[in-house]
Amino acid sequence: MSIRFIRLSLPALLLWLALAGLARGDQGAGTLVLGAEPFYDLTTHLEILASPPEGLSLEQVRSEPWRGRFRPVTTPSLNLPSDELREYWLRFTLWAPPEIPAAAGTWLLATDYIFLGKIDLHRPGTQGWETIRAGLYLPFVNRELTNRAFVFQLPRLDQGPATCYLRLETRGLNPIRFQVWSLPAFITHTAKEDYLYGICFGVLSSMILFNLFIAASLRDRVYFHYVGYMFFALLSMVMLHGQIAAILDLGDQGFTRLFWTSMGLFTTFAYLFMRGVLNTHRLAPLVDRLLRLGSYYGLVIMVAGLFDQAWIGRWLTVASGIFSPWLALGAGIASYRRGFAAARYFLVAWGTLAAAMTIFALQEVGPLRGQYWARNALIIGTALESILLSLALAARIRTLQQERDVLSQSERRFKELSYTDALTGLYNKRYFSLNLDRILSDWVAPAQPPCLLFIDIDDFKSFNDSHGHDQGDLVLRGLARVMTESVREADLPCRWGGEEFAVILPGVGLEQAQAIAERIRQRFGQIAFIPAGQAVQKTISLGLAQFQPGETVEDFIRRADQALYQAKRSGKNRLAVAA
Repeated sequence: MSIRFIRLSLPALLLWLALAGLARGDQGAGTLVLGAEPFYDLTTHLEILASPPEGLSLEQVRSEPWRGRFRPVTTPSLNLPSDELREYWLRFTLWAPPEIPAAAGTWLLATDYIFLGKIDLHRPGTQGWETIRAGLYLPFVNRELTNRAFVFQLPRLDQGPATCYLRLETRGLNPIRFQVWSLPAFITHTAKEDYLYGICFGVLSSMILFNLFIAASLRDRVYFHYVGYMFFALLSMVMLHGQIAAILDLGDQGFTRLFWTSMGLFTTFAYLFMRGVLNTHRLAPLVDRLLRLGSYYGLVIMVAGLFDQAWIGRWLTVASGIFSPWLALGAGIASYRRGFAAARYFLVAWGTLAAAMTIFALQEVGPLRGQYWARNALIIGTALESILLSLALAARIRTLQQERDVLSQSERRFKELSYTDALTGLYNKRYFSLNLDRILSDWVAPAQPPCLLFIDIDDFKSFNDSHGHDQGDLVLRGLARVMTESVREADLPCRWGGEEFAVILPGVGLEQAQAIAERIRQRFGQIAFIPAGQAVQKTISLGLAQFQPGETVEDFIRRADQALYQAKRSGKNRLAVAA
């Protein structure tokens, strides 16, 4: 190729490019061609221009030099990292071949990203450029199409390609995607998602109300933590998916503050709930300290939201989303390995949520991008988790009740041991003293005053010396058995100490008390003990006293004891009654 040819053709080429540029007008380099599909991803067909601080008008961005400064978006989603509120212009061109139905159909532009302070669509119309305004700064009812997402009607395409402009004001908190929908497909898609959100939000609300009722009934702090956890999870989801705008007109700043405040409290209550339901303060102290730090971490997110530091709240929440599932699963495993059976429900619940978060993340980064179930995995996982955690709470109550029953039985057993004589199985002197005081305090005339019976085995020391302590223990057990079989159910047979025994006889007349004492004496005298093959019968002496109004406990015991010694002095093997 000669240099002369290049010199002649180069001006012609430049002239052709200039004419092509004039013919293209506002059209961007990435034109989206609509066909038979009901849905298209517009993001990679966008061109973007970052506005200077003073802002730009539509006329400016359509003119040089700004028109030539648009750059194509090459990523699946639009990322606008900025700590401050920034203005961006987006340009896109739509075209549908005249011979296909799409050219005459109605098409909508939609974005699910709801953290937009302002989003204005500039579209060509029959009377010139039309500006459709939306964003968090406007009331919900002022949107062109009332939907939880920002939705705009696109210009008709039967007259040829149409170039539109979007003006955004955003803090760049999350990736933004834009879709183009046919009207019937968008209606079907919206209805399907609304049904799903209704079910999931209904499940969360039901779990909150049900467990709030239980929390108020049981006064259990863990249930209150669960209710707080689920309430702020529900509030965060309602805000994340845009439904809150139909209820409250918060504005951009108010919306951002409320969202990150709720996310912080959501995190705080999540960690408080984990500590309580897994009983980590007792089972895993190290894990418990980590969970406690996690609850403080959530408060930092809340403070960042209250002071309108959304970028701090965002990165703290992203970090929490990375380590929280692992910490929760680790805490559940630690609690389960230490024998807390209710932790298995917790592990299933958090495993379900972790799987949902993974699917949602894969949808965000690309492999599952745009798929219906993947896009809504987080809200579905949260609803399922709320049910499973409610089961974990119920299992925890059962486990704690079982532990409480075992503890109660142990306490009862220890109490019995502390009040029972180990050799004879009768109550000991401590139990005797406590109950005698109680019975005398409860007695009210004209009911029969209580009686007190003291018993002593005759010549027990000589029997012990002759036959040994093992045989002496058999005699003591034999007397204890006779006493138990001879008294009434309300009576309290006790071992006073050594070979001395006592029986408290409440609400019995003196004659009936004497009959009980004689029954014990006679039955015991009939028992034959056979130490070293020789049958031996033992006898007992008994002293009986009836409580006299006005006397002290000590006087009452002294009179019964004196009656016992009187029986001993009178020849033993007999009953003496105190005057």
